Amino acid sequence: MPKFLLCFIFLCTSLFAVELNEKDILTQANNDFEQAKVAALQNPENSEELYIKSINSYRFLIEEKGYKNSQLYNNLANVYFMHGEAGLAILNYHRALRLDPTNADIFHNLKFAQLQTNDVVPQNTFQEILNFICFWHTWNPKTRLGIFFAFNIIFFALCAYALKDKSTWIKKSRLYVGLVTLAFAISILISVFSLDQNIDGVIIAKETNPRQGNGYIYNNAFTNPLHAGTEFALLEDRGEWLHIELLNGSTCWIKNSDIALLK
Repeated sequence: MPKFLLCFIFLCTSLFAVELNEKDILTQANNDFEQAKVAALQNPENSEELYIKSINSYRFLIEEKGYKNSQLYNNLANVYFMHGEAGLAILNYHRALRLDPTNADIFHNLKFAQLQTNDVVPQNTFQEILNFICFWHTWNPKTRLGIFFAFNIIFFALCAYALKDKSTWIKKSRLYVGLVTLAFAISILISVFSLDQNIDGVIIAKETNPRQGNGYIYNNAFTNPLHAGTEFALLEDRGEWLHIELLNGSTCWIKNSDIALLK
């Protein structure tokens, strides 16, 4: 048998073995997670070990093997959440949503995890007014996408009907339907590009005291510390210290070791 043929067979076999091995790792990670949830009710010590094994397997596939898809990040976030690590759970839900912005399950998981965090950062007045006026923007992305397609079809149907019927009600209906379609299109685009909440990272330390400047010599920025799961936008990176902005517009400096960035 020619040498090149032997090399080709060997290469195909190796690739198949690698793929099979990685599928086994994923299956084992899923099984460890399911067993951990059961063990948490019966044997908490055993569940701790299973959670960690599951986390390590998912991280291995993402960080070492480069498998970065929304479901993998969602699975990792689920394990972190059940393990009591809200910060890392929210971080990975965001990573999952950036890969699949209209996934209803991931969106629901993120919102639920956000409600469990210790820091409920109030929104500024402008954001509250904007959310009140554009109330549909808080709806599930998949719901908004479905409404957009429905109104889009109605809009073009009205445009076609208007070619033979010049009635005023047709023109008004077309205008109103077009405005609704445009509103949902803008809302979806904003969600896709993650501009509705400019989140660059999440606090992962259980508790941290942000400062008014980039060092311990500065006073605490707030009366109370911040906790795992608090989201922020990155304003400036000075290595050991980061200048961040919370969702309510408050700014502070925080240790780099207390946070994780989405990218």
